[in-house]
Amino acid sequence: MKRTIIPLLTGLLIIHAASGQSCKYLPADCPVNGVEDYGTSDDSISRMHNPVVPQEITMENQLRQWTGAVLNRIAANNNWQVYQLSEEYSSGFSTPEGVIIAYPYRPPHWYTVSWEIIVNADSLRAWRAWLENFGQQRLDALNQNAASQTTAYDRSKPYRDSAEHYSELMGQYMQDHMAQYQKDLVAGNKTGAGAYEKAVAAYQKRSDYFSKKAADMASDPGAESSAADADALRKRQSIHFRDAALLVVEFEFNIDYAKTAGTATGYPAGAPTWFSNTDPDPISIDLFDRSRTNVLLLEGEWNKSNGGYRPAFYSNKPSVDVTTPKRIKSDRVRTVDMHLSGNPQAIRKFLAALPRTEINALIAH
Repeated sequence: MKRTIIPLLTGLLIIHAASGQSCKYLPADCPVNGVEDYGTSDDSISRMHNPVVPQEITMENQLRQWTGAVLNRIAANNNWQVYQLSEEYSSGFSTPEGVIIAYPYRPPHWYTVSWEIIVNADSLRAWRAWLENFGQQRLDALNQNAASQTTAYDRSKPYRDSAEHYSELMGQYMQDHMAQYQKDLVAGNKTGAGAYEKAVAAYQKRSDYFSKKAADMASDPGAESSAADADALRKRQSIHFRDAALLVVEFEFNIDYAKTAGTATGYPAGAPTWFSNTDPDPISIDLFDRSRTNVLLLEGEWNKSNGGYRPAFYSNKPSVDVTTPKRIKSDRVRTVDMHLSGNPQAIRKFLAALPRTEINALIAH
């Protein structure tokens, strides 16, 4: 089950709206709707509509509270502003008949929660100002291009009229000579049929010629190039400001696969792995893929797999089936992975203050 963050749309209207919602953090990522209700009594009761058990909902609430407490403590010590973006969780398990799998037999329950920290408010304000200016420039360019296209379209009118004229002549010729053409085809009169086809092709050729002249006159390759350049500039600046203003922290508990983005700069035993991403995607659904720098921290037992990591329990069938009694119950944390992305200096400060012993204490063995 997902309560996912909507990728930020960095366009002309970015400062005014994002997916119809008002967000004071723009152009940083906006929290999903309803994030302030996570963990309330009504929210917990609504989760029971899924095939989950109360222990798993309690697990989600406790982990949300714990991650929030850790981030707020670190943020306060650095004069940063932190807020929750989104969360996702397992939909639970039931039999084909719809009966909820009993607690002793349930596989590990996974839960993820994402937080965003504004580590440089000046950079965020500069980002907002740049986008406002960029949006106005793009709007002015679009208006100028529209006026230019209108003028070019008007100038191409003689060619469009000529193309239409020959098209009408072709239609009239076909209407006047179709009956004879059909007779020539039936009679095998190749000369007569060929004359008809040659005349139609000549009209079509003249109409196509003037149509192309009109299209060439009305087109503006410069405008297309300008739009592509603007999109590239917007992407570069979005990445630049994001990596200056923000730190995104994503926790995943009991997840079945930890993804990576970029090239690892080393694999020190027991230490976070730093990744350099030369081609970030500002609208990637994976928040850590939106920055040039991201860090992956793994706790628990993991194995490398297809460029990422699989938890060791994933390959142990009794741990993930729904028929074997579990020694470690579904609401216990087996593995933790954390993605940090954004401002490199802030990442270092965060890692230095991160209570690794608290994370290790969460893990059941």
